[in-house]
Amino acid sequence: MKKMSFYMVIAMAFVLTSCKSTAEKQEFEPLTFSTYEKEEATESLEGVPAGMTLKIDIPDGESERAAKVVSIIRQLVTDSEIGDQIGAPKEGTLQEVCDDYIERFRKGIAKEDLTPGCEYHLEILNGYQSTDYICFHVSDGIFGNGGPMEREVVFRLSDEHQMEEGEMYNLPDDKWMELARKYAEGVEKEKLQNIESLMGGEIVPDEKGCKYHYATSMHIFNTVYFPVSEIASYLTEEGRKIFDVTEEQTTEETTQEEPVAEAHKTEPGRGELGIFDLRGPVKECKWKTENGTKTYTFDENGFWLTEDGQKLKDVFLGGIDRDAQKRIKDGWADGYGSIHYKYNAQGLATIIEEDGSKQTLTYDADGYVKKEILEIYPEMGDDEGTTAEQHTFTYTILEKDEIGNWTKRKSNRGVETRTITYY
Repeated sequence: MKKMSFYMVIAMAFVLTSCKSTAEKQEFEPLTFSTYEKEEATESLEGVPAGMTLKIDIPDGESERAAKVVSIIRQLVTDSEIGDQIGAPKEGTLQEVCDDYIERFRKGIAKEDLTPGCEYHLEILNGYQSTDYICFHVSDGIFGNGGPMEREVVFRLSDEHQMEEGEMYNLPDDKWMELARKYAEGVEKEKLQNIESLMGGEIVPDEKGCKYHYATSMHIFNTVYFPVSEIASYLTEEGRKIFDVTEEQTTEETTQEEPVAEAHKTEPGRGELGIFDLRGPVKECKWKTENGTKTYTFDENGFWLTEDGQKLKDVFLGGIDRDAQKRIKDGWADGYGSIHYKYNAQGLATIIEEDGSKQTLTYDADGYVKKEILEIYPEMGDDEGTTAEQHTFTYTILEKDEIGNWTKRKSNRGVETRTITYY
């Protein structure tokens, strides 16, 4: 008799301990929605036209569930581009908030407090509900040409928390395109054969199984649907609850020898760990230097989640651009400060360039930083010349942990220590 594979054992354990039978699933009464929909056309004092479209699902009734969803929608409205430009919603019902936005838009364009010649667009539409989670499709933007940005968001109702990708699933880089090509239809399927990478996307639960919303360019978005079994082995514990994974869907994925998300965890360059000279299933890294201690957290696939307790959207208030591997390529702390990362084929950051400085990193054969060249550029108007001030630092590792991450190293900069916890 053949030995049962490790992953089959894990899958069976999960089935026995985690999957709920139909009888055990808590029944809930899904919310119904009334859609606020209005288009407004106006013009500035100079006669420059502007338009606004609002389309927002408003929960019916006054249940506790409805109140939580109203609170979530309010936050989506506030965080939108329109919310940022027009101002935070006033107190009142969502209907009143929407009416107020239309009025503020009309007056703002007339006085040219808002930019004319643009379309102001916001849609927040409910896509899926379960006992503990709710999903919205958000289409948002202020644009003169092109179109709005689109995204799918999932919220946990208990605390109104917006779920991030790493909290739900950890898909390997090649899985995204594989799903898009496999389940797209018609002309879109043909187009994908000629595209090397996607610009981004989200996977959310849907009545059909999973809804995959992805972008092939800045303003071109497409949607495909596929069975949950396609990503069952990549779901986190909470992800299995969100996507309502069943026993059948789980066992369908046990035939693969090793989930890609679990493979090669100790190699350098996974996710965004290559920015921080880290490897393995790092959960948190507390990094102490002569300048103080910084704390970073990562998801199970090595992607950067927080810095000193702040989510990346708060660290990079001006936004983030990602490369084809979904790593941060450019980030803006605000309207002016920026940072740029360049990676080698192994996924290790070789250049980290900020306003006023540039770090060039080289690595040894095992993928550890061995040398750093720091260039500090003179400020504009500096009378001392235009040549960058250059410093070279060489690193020697003093201690490593069992995973292979250094926990203590020295350089001509001083001694650094790190405390690292793992998944």
